Amino acid sequence: MSLDLLDARVIATLATIDDAGRPYLSAVWFLRDGEDVLVATGGRTRKARNAAAREGAGMLVHGRGEAPLRGIAATGTVEVIRGAEALELNRRLWRKYLTPAGLDHSAVGQANEELDDVTIRFSPRAWRSWGTDADFGGSFELPGLVLPLDPTER
Repeated sequence: MSLDLLDARVIATLATIDDAGRPYLSAVWFLRDGEDVLVATGGRTRKARNAAAREGAGMLVHGRGEAPLRGIAATGTVEVIRGAEALELNRRLWRKYLTPAGLDHSAVGQANEELDDVTIRFSPRAWRSWGTDADFGGSFELPGLVLPLDPTER
């Protein structure tokens, strides 16, 4: 199974568990760190509070391209990292998504430094993958059978 989506600049969905035991879903930037995945966030966000209170979590990453559609998902545990270590990890993560100008911009990079004061470390038990090419034996990709997904650009 390929985990190359963990290196792609796409949005993942992180699921933490709320006080009532229900999943709380967040769209997140992420960075692969060995076997783990890092997420930068503010310590007062619901996802950070959930992660600090309950270690169970899940993550979904899916490709954005045309067919074949594919993705990976895992359940695992989360840990909240604070202080100087979190800032250094978050800076690594932001470099995946922001240009040097974006990192220096007061409303983007500098705002991230002020707001994102913790890192959530997601440790997956095992990744599982899916893809329309394997799931449908290539039929999903044949012309004229499947409508294209709507673009999300504005």
